[in-house]
Amino acid sequence: MTHYQMQLIVPIDTSNIHKANKEIEHLEQCFKDIIGSFTSYSDQFYRVYSLICNEEQSDKLAIKIRGRCALLEVVPVTTIPPLTTITPISSVI
Repeated sequence: MTHYQMQLIVPIDTSNIHKANKEIEHLEQCFKDIIGSFTSYSDQFYRVYSLICNEEQSDKLAIKIRGRCALLEVVPVTTIPPLTTITPISSVI
């Protein structure tokens, strides 16, 4: 399954900071619900999100966040680090 690294940008409307904060809360909740984790940074005018998702998750996000942010970049990711499994030491001995 192909995964994509996406960067999304949200303009921050400084004339209505309460509305901007509500929009950001909504977007971040969507990211958490659909993908689980993301990174972000912001300045005075924009907030930028970076996340990795598969095509199905990307489709779900597109429906949930329609019109609330702009896509900056999408890059296919060829490898996703595998989940690390830890073997209890008692089963190794």
